[in-house]
Amino acid sequence: GFELCRELKTNANTQKIPVVICSTKGTEADKLWGLMLGADAYVPKPVEQEELIHTVMRLMTV
Repeated sequence: GFELCRELKTNANTQKIPVVICSTKGTEADKLWGLMLGADAYVPKPVEQEELIHTVMRLMTV
C-alpha cells in the first residue's frame, strides 16, 4: 500500500487521484508515514463504516 501510494503520487498522470490507505498498521508513525508518502487519508483497520464513508465523501468534494 505504501509503495503504491508513493508511485501514484509521484507520477504526473496519477498524482491527483485521491488515495485512502486502510491498514492494520495503526500507530501514529504509520499514519504519518502514509501521509508523508502522499496519502490523502489514513484509516486504520478494523475500519468503522461511518468513518470510511465520511473520509471518502470528504475526498470526493475536494
